[in-house]
Formats: sequence, C-alpha cells, structure tokens
Amino acid sequence: MSPTDTPDVWANLGILLAAAVAALAGYFGPRVFGKTPAPKTDPVLTGIGLALGDKEQSERMVECLDRIARALEAIADKRQTEMQDTMEEILERLSEKEKRR
Repeated sequence: MSPTDTPDVWANLGILLAAAVAALAGYFGPRVFGKTPAPKTDPVLTGIGLALGDKEQSERMVECLDRIARALEAIADKRQTEMQDTMEEILERLSEKEKRR
C-alpha cells in the first residue's frame, strides 16, 4: 500500500463505520430510546375518509360527464344543421335540373 492510498482507506473505513452505526441505531434505536410505534388507524375514521373521497370523486366524475354530454350535443347539433343544409342544396339542385328539362 502506497502513501497515496492512505486517504482512500481512511475514507472507506469512515463510510463503513457510519453505515454500521446507522444500521445499529435503526435496529436497536426503538428499543433503547423508547420510540413509540406509529399510531394505528381507526377503521371507522378510515371508512369516513374513504367515503368523503368517493363522494368528491363521484362529484368530479358527474361534472366531467356533464361537460362531455354538452360538447357532444353541440357537435350533434352542428352535424344535424350541416346535414339539413346539404339536403336543401341537393333538393335545390334536383329542382333546377327538373326545371331545365
């Protein structure tokens, strides 16, 4: 081992030591320091929260479907108007052809 490798060895040992301390603290920490475990969720409160989320999601879905329905109605009205205009043009052409005969 050359003298230039010494800082690398010390850095790697420091990282290994820090990892070992972090692993030990994570494993023994709750037992030694008396950390409280995460609170348990109450099924009733969870159900209420989910129901409120479902209600909000349902309201959003209804709003979106309403907008889609209005857009489709507008498209259908436009197409119907275009079809009526086309039919009138066809009738005019036919009547002109009959007049020419």
